[in-house]
Amino acid sequence: QSHAVTERLLNIELGQILGSYIPPEPLVFLSGIGMVLTAVALILGYRTKQAALVLILILIPITVTVQTQGMHTLGPLFKNIGLLGGLIYFSANGSCPYSLDQKFQLQKA
Repeated sequence: QSHAVTERLLNIELGQILGSYIPPEPLVFLSGIGMVLTAVALILGYRTKQAALVLILILIPITVTVQTQGMHTLGPLFKNIGLLGGLIYFSANGSCPYSLDQKFQLQKA
């Protein structure tokens, strides 16, 4: 699966440019690990603002390089734009009252 992703990345002009600086295999692996870890933190409400910002920083380059390749990528492009909107909300407002952030904040008070 990751081989197909790296091949797709290298078939894109911006991906080729990026691939000349950083090997694509570790880049795809690290972005996947980063997305999973920060998504779990976001779901649990742990360091919500920071997790949302990290996800934004991962999602923007993916959206710009992979999702702007024509009509066949419009669905994933709009999905990523919607996700970015939600992440911007969480990065600005933080977590809900039932999150780990709120629990730890109440214990400090």
